[in-house]
Amino acid sequence: MRLLAYLSLGLFILGAGASSRGSWPCPEPEEIAPCICIAEETGDINMDCSEVQSDEELSRAFRANFPFSDLNKFTMIKSLSENKIGVTRLSAATFGNVSFTNIAISHTTLNAVEDMAFSKSFEILEVLIVTYSELTFFPFDILKNCPKLRDLRVFNNQITHMSNIHSDSLEYLQVSHNPELHFNDDTFQTAPNLKDLLINTVDLQYIAPGTFAALKNLEILDLSDNKITSLVPDSLRFTSPRRRISLCLTTTQYVVTVISSGLLALQHTWRSWERKQVVMMEHLLMIHLSGISSFNIALDTPARD
Repeated sequence: MRLLAYLSLGLFILGAGASSRGSWPCPEPEEIAPCICIAEETGDINMDCSEVQSDEELSRAFRANFPFSDLNKFTMIKSLSENKIGVTRLSAATFGNVSFTNIAISHTTLNAVEDMAFSKSFEILEVLIVTYSELTFFPFDILKNCPKLRDLRVFNNQITHMSNIHSDSLEYLQVSHNPELHFNDDTFQTAPNLKDLLINTVDLQYIAPGTFAALKNLEILDLSDNKITSLVPDSLRFTSPRRRISLCLTTTQYVVTVISSGLLALQHTWRSWERKQVVMMEHLLMIHLSGISSFNIALDTPARD
């Protein structure tokens, strides 16, 4: 919510009553404790619930009387050196009628997020972060209902399946550090505006042909620290017209064959040529592409003598 956009109307409706409430435009502090409401000079209203320790404490805070229901940011975060926040479930009733543009949750005991947990925020949600928690499932299907969502991060959980991503707005997706995460070959074909895709450390073993080909705006792809031992043709085919794509892929000992307008084979070395550069160092392959409309890379285990 942008408070300034409602200021005139709010003053007209609330009049002297509004000015007598020291907490306005926030709820009364005792009604939302241990959550804290902060009204910024910019007009944004933010909620910090980092001190809650149960599902009931969190939901009780949102049963308070909110002068405005469309807020800017919700934060529920502890540092990794502290005890986890003791919230275990987010339901459709957790946030009452309050909506947020930006939601950031980290280092909690959260193990369940219901499909409608963020339903009041669907129309305005731009950033959604749920990390370092205990989720085994995340409702990726909600993305089709979030027309403004551009940043989704659910790394360091225990999510085992990622359903197809249906979003025209999503630009950043990070699902790293979810052991044994599985997804379909066409998972990203309906997320055409992804720029940054981080799928490292998920025990990924196989990449199907054309998995990333529909991502015409792709700039960064991180597949490092997985269990990929070989790549089939077209598994790393890119069609992005962007000037640069950075690919991070951790491998064992490989012979690398790069196929573009020509053919170039590299063995544990690096070479650069006009508009293309491949660097191999300590088994970390980093590829930088410039002005390339289509790029294919195939990795094969080197022949033994």
